[in-house]
Amino acid sequence: MESMYGEELEMVRETARAFLRRRVEPRLSELENGTDERFWHDAAEAGLLGVAIPEDEGGAGADPLALCVISEELGRSPAGATLGSCLNADMCTMFLIANGADAQKQAWFPGIVSGDVIQCMALTEAESGSDAASIRTTAKRDGDHYVINGAKTFISNGFKSHLMYVLAKTDTSKRGRGMSMFLVPADSPQITRRLIPTMGFPAGDTSEIFFDDVRVPVENRLGEEGEGMKMFLPVIALDRLQICARSLGAAEAAFRMTLEHTRNRKIFDQRLADLRRWTFGLRYPNGHRHPNADPPPAILRAQLSTTAQRSRWQRRVGSTQRPSHEQFATSTNHGISACVSVSYGARSSFYPELEPCCSSLTQLLQMVKLWSWLLLAASLYRSD
Repeated sequence: MESMYGEELEMVRETARAFLRRRVEPRLSELENGTDERFWHDAAEAGLLGVAIPEDEGGAGADPLALCVISEELGRSPAGATLGSCLNADMCTMFLIANGADAQKQAWFPGIVSGDVIQCMALTEAESGSDAASIRTTAKRDGDHYVINGAKTFISNGFKSHLMYVLAKTDTSKRGRGMSMFLVPADSPQITRRLIPTMGFPAGDTSEIFFDDVRVPVENRLGEEGEGMKMFLPVIALDRLQICARSLGAAEAAFRMTLEHTRNRKIFDQRLADLRRWTFGLRYPNGHRHPNADPPPAILRAQLSTTAQRSRWQRRVGSTQRPSHEQFATSTNHGISACVSVSYGARSSFYPELEPCCSSLTQLLQMVKLWSWLLLAASLYRSD
């Protein structure tokens, strides 16, 4: 199948694949308790950090869709079950690229590209997930500073990050138009962080972050007051797209591994691949027949959905048309469930690496559909 990305981005894919195989997969046991400096510096050396930063500002100047290619390879690698979305925190850089002042870019871009600055997006709160406009964290103007109070939760890279992109309410009487975004150094006084134990993605450094009268200079605000949601929507559109890409990579990896298992595993003097029950399960994972179903239609539909999402991103980010992430999640979930079924629930000695990959991804995909409503906030925001 012809690449949906193009030659330049396929080169990024090869780089990401080599990095994961040579630098990460041999060290997975060392990363179970979180990423370390070596991981980030290796990623920087491979050119996988700050990929979309323009060349004249110290970056590679790559198409932002390079982030999706990296995500796809992360999903395809066994390392994805350990790392989670930690590498995808580079998505935060898009805020700075599009909205940062020259002084802000000069202060942070070099560290991002070198791996010395780990980033995190501090959005989600205990009472605010899919409804981003309902956040309760506030940022009140006090002379030349803003004073931030509130708490964020389930923040990837939150525990070890150096730079936080904090979305807070500067006008509590409004929803979307009352939100602003701030660059907050993680070592600022009055910030407390707590690591959250998770069932999957142990290296994701998922954490809670507490802000107790944290003073941030006015010059650390990204853009103008009230433009936080406006900045957020285009980036979250790209972020949802990279989730589709990561899910697709994991689904294809699960199918490839399971297919190999069915060709090598024998039962009743036959290969599993020769038994119609298992062949049907892999070709038609949702239980229905489809012509030309190789690869499985669920994975093929995911590829088509990803292509459509890519096209939509290129035409106009932040589209008010409802995205098909929910359909994508359902499709890839069917494919992975079929693979898990064939490989004894991924618990046999034949494929120990398949279990964390499938279990973590399946739970993730069930959550993706909640985010499919997020882009609809664009229409609500315009009428707010």
